[in-house]
Amino acid sequence: MTHLSFSAVVQRISLRSNTLKYLGILLDKHLAFEAHSEYISNKVSKHLGSLAGSRKYMTSETCLQLYKSLVVSLFDYCDTVYMTMNTRDLQHLLILQNKACRIILCQNQFSHSFDLHQELNLPFLSQCRELHLLVMMHKTINNQLPSYLTRSITPVSERQVERGTQGAETFLMELPLCRTVKGQGAFSFAGPKLWNSLPSDVRILATSSKNVFRKAVIGWQQSNVINPN
Repeated sequence: MTHLSFSAVVQRISLRSNTLKYLGILLDKHLAFEAHSEYISNKVSKHLGSLAGSRKYMTSETCLQLYKSLVVSLFDYCDTVYMTMNTRDLQHLLILQNKACRIILCQNQFSHSFDLHQELNLPFLSQCRELHLLVMMHKTINNQLPSYLTRSITPVSERQVERGTQGAETFLMELPLCRTVKGQGAFSFAGPKLWNSLPSDVRILATSSKNVFRKAVIGWQQSNVINPN
């Protein structure tokens, strides 16, 4: 992969940087999103500090609503883009989410985060990223996204299904050949791979409304939740 470099000329002075903020995402020259992970962490930590400081003056329900209003959007924004960041940075974001659960429920650091998530009915960040990617796939299949995305997704042809080379189930997507880890994080690969992992009774809702499909995915996630900690 060719490394990116960002430069600009201002009043004949050449400026060079290893990062570039574009549409709210911090891009680095290796597309590792380390700078963006730090950016999210700093903003989330400030909000969590405010919640912790004022927690004794509010109920758990109010604190949860403030968390959803102030913090969730920071985690969710473009998470299908930065989901390729390294495991260490993703884990750090999860630690911050677990910290939020402890603040909301007034629990100490020894409380099991899985139980806290279940009590608050809060999906883990990995579940949120999966849900958003699957909703993108649903929109792509229904031609509700730009053409450059719809062209990147190819349904398994009827002939392949008849031959049994791609399975006999409907609404499967072809998985492009990809040898690099970074490439496997691209929408054209990660989207179809996750889509094909859905049970057939969820995939068959591909042409249903977004809300119907989204509800089915959430139900599937809740029945197959895995502790990512």
